[in-house]
Amino acid sequence: MKRVWLFLALILAPAPAAACTLGKLTELPVTMEGLVPIVPAKVDGADMRLIVDSGSFFSLLTPQAAGRTGLHVGSLPEGYDYIVGLAGMERAGVVTAKDFTLAGNTFHRADFLVAAPQLGAEGVDGLLGDNILSFADLEFDLANGVIRLFKPIDCNREVNFAYWAASGGGVADILPSERPSYKIIVKIKVNGHDLRAVLDSGAGRSFITRAAAHEVGVSVTDSGVQANGQGGGIGHHGYQTWTARFDSFAIGDEVVKNAMLRIGDTDISQTGAPDVEMLLGADFLLSHRVYVANSQHKLYFTYNGGPVFNLDQGVAAAPPPPTAPAPALPGAASETPTDVDGFARRAAAFDARRDFASAIADDTRVIALQPSAEHYVQRAIEYRRNDDPDAALADLDAALKLEPANAGALLARGVLRLQRGDQSGGIADLSVVLGPSLDSVGAAAANDPHALSPLGRVAVATGWWMGAHRDDRNLSEAMSAVCWTHALWGKELGMVIPDCTAAVQRSPGDGALHNARGLVYLRLGDYQGAMADYDAELSLHPKDAWSLFGRGIAETNLGQAKEGQADLAAASALEPALPDIAKGYGITP
Repeated sequence: MKRVWLFLALILAPAPAAACTLGKLTELPVTMEGLVPIVPAKVDGADMRLIVDSGSFFSLLTPQAAGRTGLHVGSLPEGYDYIVGLAGMERAGVVTAKDFTLAGNTFHRADFLVAAPQLGAEGVDGLLGDNILSFADLEFDLANGVIRLFKPIDCNREVNFAYWAASGGGVADILPSERPSYKIIVKIKVNGHDLRAVLDSGAGRSFITRAAAHEVGVSVTDSGVQANGQGGGIGHHGYQTWTARFDSFAIGDEVVKNAMLRIGDTDISQTGAPDVEMLLGADFLLSHRVYVANSQHKLYFTYNGGPVFNLDQGVAAAPPPPTAPAPALPGAASETPTDVDGFARRAAAFDARRDFASAIADDTRVIALQPSAEHYVQRAIEYRRNDDPDAALADLDAALKLEPANAGALLARGVLRLQRGDQSGGIADLSVVLGPSLDSVGAAAANDPHALSPLGRVAVATGWWMGAHRDDRNLSEAMSAVCWTHALWGKELGMVIPDCTAAVQRSPGDGALHNARGLVYLRLGDYQGAMADYDAELSLHPKDAWSLFGRGIAETNLGQAKEGQADLAAASALEPALPDIAKGYGITP
């Protein structure tokens, strides 16, 4: 990659200045897909979607993406032909692209590792790693949908590079970025103990290792610790995770009391970060604006507001403090969007932080500038997550007027119609998307026409369609459809739990998914599991009628008659037709 660095240094570097100046080398447009930061790129003319991964020592393409370019995958020297991630090891090859285009700049003869056929996000082609990101100073402004690379000119080691804040930002020491890992390692404290953390934008959620948690006085067997299922990353083996309350997390002068941190039963040091006990992921980078001053071995940051780690709470849990803007250094960047792409990226960042009202406001600006079906669908999803199904349906109707076969709009509207008791309308929408899958289900059931109801056929066909479209951009909506159709159908419930859980993990702030899985648990007779999902949703949206209705049924079956009657009455007051809609699906108190 020396060729790429030389190109950057010679072509992009600004002319020297007498006073301290921030020379902006480039600005990467970042779209948050959940907690995954994605940038567009081209490799030999082929469009690519790369995860910005400051935890990856080198940029990478999946085997599928390398195949699309027609590049020959070469072998690495024996002993170096694998990479190690949090979930184990992966065999790796290497390709050299003739042209690599990123943020409007084209670099020639760029090298990529080839590995990791499954990166955990739909339609993702690879990683943008530290061999590019560590070249200069690096600013993570994920809340505004941007990552910037700077080269300070004539700046001494005392300059505070949090140029966007009048009083400067918090400061923490980082270790020098060194080959071969180029990790951004920052000094932190957890429960008063000195630890080291890797700043890893490719990891959605921060976590502390199980060994380090035990060292600072927290055990996964303590009362109140919640199991969270499997974590993942590069490699073929998952690892168990939990969420626990820690007395404090500190970085620089910032202290988070009663921090809700994930614990991961894995070893971060195996990824090339020796003596590192914590990983700071995209959740931390969304709740902060961060400038990585490799030139000073310092990290500067300011707090954006909201939860620092557990973003599922939504930003209302801690509103951002007022900040006086002060672009005090020449070359400082402005974060205010001015075009469709800028507003759309910021809306995606608001969504990742569960600030759905702000996401809706930016999506509205996008639609005013460019009223496309895609943008109406995105705003509809935000309306749904913000408990406004009427507005969501209106936007989905508008999207389908512009693009009648839009799969995302049909999947989302089909599920909403089913929830509202419009079974024929919901089945009609979903059937347009399912096509051959629905025909196959019909053929399979032909010998026993009573085996599957119309809703049952759609439920089975949706699962088949999803299995054949794992890389589809609408996979999250399809997972929601699978969960809801089975929940309303009331059959094959046990087998759909993994899909429901995967959907919740992708979009934990989406009440439709907690509702769907809660209903599955309810119909299975797992009233405690149903209560957990309904409680999770009602903690975010206290007036969600489906969750109140379902929780009322669960409470009644758990012997909490008074609480159950109160929730059922509240659900009926919010949505008078809901008891009849639920009865139509065989769901009664």
